[in-house]
Amino acid sequence: MGFNKRKRKLLDRVEGWDCFGYYGYGQGRAAAEFGEEYLGGKSVCLDLCKRAEECRSAHLAKMDQKYPLLAKLVHNAVKASRSRGRDPSKDVVLAMDEALSAGIPDAVAVQRKLHAYKVNRMTDHYRCGQFENIDNGFNVRSPGEA
Repeated sequence: MGFNKRKRKLLDRVEGWDCFGYYGYGQGRAAAEFGEEYLGGKSVCLDLCKRAEECRSAHLAKMDQKYPLLAKLVHNAVKASRSRGRDPSKDVVLAMDEALSAGIPDAVAVQRKLHAYKVNRMTDHYRCGQFENIDNGFNVRSPGEA
């Protein structure tokens, strides 16, 4: 079966998963149902899904609502970084590390979840949520279950 037929089959399945706004879920679910080789090195959510950008934006909004203090920290870090012409990803990690050092409960919760996924460096709450979504898909749980 050619990749276009596989892609069509994958996209038909994505519609039934009701995963909009749970960016990454489709990748985990597709890997669970079809296997990694079937995906041909493609990301279901990034490369194949027609609603990728809108889904990612909805995911970001959900994570900001779940972690409002971290959302504010990340947005401020990005804003400051851009005004200084620096790499925002580095400043976001620094802000998250500082929040963790300060014992901010949401940062501690994010780090705990990241460690469960064997991610040993602090990152933002968006990526943490994406790991949850991939894990839910891979374990054929409902989107947003974690």
